[in-house]
Parts: sequence; C-alpha cells; structure tokens
Amino acid sequence: MNKRIAAILSLITFTVPGATATDRLTRALQLIDPVTLSDPTEEVQQTNFITCSNCSEEEALVLKALQERGIKDKNALAVIMGNIRQESKFDSKVCEGGVRTGYHGCHRGGFGLIQFTSLHRYNGLGKFARGNQMDPNHIETQIQYVFTEREWRRAEVGFKKSGQSVSYYMNHAYTWLGWGVHGNRTYYSNQYLRLLQPA
Repeated sequence: MNKRIAAILSLITFTVPGATATDRLTRALQLIDPVTLSDPTEEVQQTNFITCSNCSEEEALVLKALQERGIKDKNALAVIMGNIRQESKFDSKVCEGGVRTGYHGCHRGGFGLIQFTSLHRYNGLGKFARGNQMDPNHIETQIQYVFTEREWRRAEVGFKKSGQSVSYYMNHAYTWLGWGVHGNRTYYSNQYLRLLQPA
C-alpha cells in the first residue's frame, strides 16, 4: 500500500481525544493533492477539419455540422454543399421559385435549405420545430431536421465512405434529395472543391 495512503488512513482511524470523525476526515483530505479537471467548455481541436474560404456564415454552419456527423471526405462535403446551393443558395426562408416567404407562407413547391417538397418532409420540418421549440425558418433547425430524415440516413452511409469520386457522392445526393433537375449541382460541387481547404 502507498505510504501516503496509509498515513491518511491512519489519521482517519486514529482517535484523538475531542476530535470528531469530521475533524479527522478534514485533516486527511488536506493531505491529498488536488485533482485538476479539464474544462468541459474547452473546444476539442479536431484533426483534418475542413474549412471554406469565402463562404457565408450559413455555408460554414452546414459544413461544420456535416463534419460533426462524421462526413470527412472533401468530395462528399463539396457535393452536399453544391446540392444545397442548387436547391436554395443556403437561404432557409426561400420558397420554390426564389420568393422568401418563410415556412408558413410557402404553399406550393419546396421550402427552405433543401427545398422540402413532399408533404411528409414539409410537415415533418414543422413538427420537428414545434417539438423542439425551434423556428422552422432557422437554418440550425433545418440542419438538425435533415439529419433525422430517412432519406438523409439512407444517403449518409455513402457520404461517410471516404476516397470516392464526385459522381459517386452525387448518386447518394440523388438518394437524399430526389431532384427533378440536375441543374448546376456538379458545377457548384466543383466550385466547393476549390473553396474547401484543411484548417
């Protein structure tokens, strides 16, 4: 047994006339070196974290959230970002056609970050927001909701496989979004490939 521990135990068990158990315990605890706990508020430095030069605050929020989900491949990140740019230009209040109506004012077509179009996705966003006391217009709400959708969960497995081509990840983006028009998705993805850099 460690001599220091033995000494502390002898203080606790040794009876001094007039000393209470509390007195003995207090004296014993004074002999123990204090333990310094790490500050839980300190941000853990992430390795291989990718940042985006010249990106908006909204783009940076999405990029960070994707990496926190475990998506680390630059091609995968670029494809997801390119698809969101095609859908909404990262405007969480836009209704299909480009009008900024907000959630409750969008009655036709898609709405928000990924243009939630089908009834179950649009209503799902509203239900998620109400259930979590959040605003369906906020980008943070929409990001969190996306990660709960079954369409996302099916595609996410592919996004997490590193070392694949842009076209590989684009197939998973289609699984996720099911777009009708490809548009500039590949063009935007290639733009993000130039903007995304290791921190």
